[in-house]
Amino acid sequence: MSHRLPAAPWLMWVTDGRLAGGSGGGVFADALAEAAGAGLDAVQVRARDLPAGASLELVRTAVSAAGGRALVLVNDRADIAMAARADGVHLPAAGLPPAACRQLLRPGMLLGRSIHPPEAEPRGDDRGVDYLVFGTVYATASKPGIVPAGVEALTAACRATALPVLAIGGVTAANAADCVAAGAAGCAVQSAIGSAAKVSVAVAELKAALRSGWERRAATACTLNGRPYRLDGSLLLPELLARLGADPRSVAVELNGNIVDRRAYALTAVRPGDRLEVVRALGGG
Repeated sequence: MSHRLPAAPWLMWVTDGRLAGGSGGGVFADALAEAAGAGLDAVQVRARDLPAGASLELVRTAVSAAGGRALVLVNDRADIAMAARADGVHLPAAGLPPAACRQLLRPGMLLGRSIHPPEAEPRGDDRGVDYLVFGTVYATASKPGIVPAGVEALTAACRATALPVLAIGGVTAANAADCVAAGAAGCAVQSAIGSAAKVSVAVAELKAALRSGWERRAATACTLNGRPYRLDGSLLLPELLARLGADPRSVAVELNGNIVDRRAYALTAVRPGDRLEVVRALGGG
């Protein structure tokens, strides 16, 4: 079975490991079922302190509660994801190399990876990774002492990869829109859902914030090779190519369906709403 990422902007709930075992497992199942019914896109089951057997049961509980309405991803443990027939695995920044983990998974399973400053650039071994999670964006009680990276660093991380990037760390309904407007494909949250008085209300508020950010982003972005790219106003084509690290002499550019003559690059402006394709040219001219 092939698993697909949700359409952007999407919302992931990251569990904190306190919901497992005994009645806690039932509370988690109820909360996840409610969240999935309210539009949650994915849950990442993170229970690092649990024994393997208890972790397996927790993931099986998540798969059952999600009922196919939300993806179930397992933090770090490919073996448990496989045994529980989860949708995929999420690797911590210091986890297995993605290529090694991919070899353990069934075809079609999803694979994500966390990236953190200062080494937040995507790596060369990210082949086979489907998405990235970048943080910590804002200050959060779950990461005391960590200096938040901020929205500008999130934008830089999004621009450095073709993979969708989720923002994590201190994300709430009050700031989720800013993350998406800055370039994120969505957000991953922990306490914003896990500590909510009413899970369905929290999910609905977060999803509304994500949609708002997506609308703001569309108003300030062009479409670059099929993906939104934030411009913050018009930009001359050579400036845009410089941002992308592309040599104007070695690329061909199509703007709104028309090939741009290389001699006109310096006078060509790219504006929000434009559709741009940039490809490496096979020959000169």
